[in-house]
Amino acid sequence: MLFCAAACDPNRNDDAGDADASTGEVADEETDLAVLAACDENDLNTPPFMGPAFDPETGALLEPLPEGHIVATTAGWSRADEAARQLLGDHSNLVIVDLMTHEGLLGATFGESEGCGSARTLTIWRDEASLVKFAAGPVHVTAIREALDATRAWETTHWTGVAGAEAPTWDEARARLAAVRVSR
Repeated sequence: MLFCAAACDPNRNDDAGDADASTGEVADEETDLAVLAACDENDLNTPPFMGPAFDPETGALLEPLPEGHIVATTAGWSRADEAARQLLGDHSNLVIVDLMTHEGLLGATFGESEGCGSARTLTIWRDEASLVKFAAGPVHVTAIREALDATRAWETTHWTGVAGAEAPTWDEARARLAAVRVSR
């Protein structure tokens, strides 16, 4: 099961510089985003980046990333029941297929920790317009609308990359999410 939460909320601006973040929690007295995010994802399973900016054999970046590229990351925690996991998995698969065909996507990778019940996304976009077109598209919007109640919590942020940058890391994605979470 891979859970793809909203890559961004195009109508929300943040005080965290060029970052734009959203945090959503389903009403649940046992859900505490900080506790969920602090879980040690030592079993995080992450394939290499894939997409037009990456070598399909190795997952290595083919050339440095362009000026103004956008990096988006999400983290979500599913409810423990099998029906919730199935619903999230079904929608996630549809979102991933849609994501990989979107113009402007440079690359994507996904992570899943069974021990923490979490799933993560890390995507790189040519520009913000490409990210917003995907995030506001019908497949992604439907997945959020129909599967959000199957989550305990989710969070997301995105930022503008610099020319010549290397691909972002999972540690950087976690740090960016933590910074936004603390600023709220």
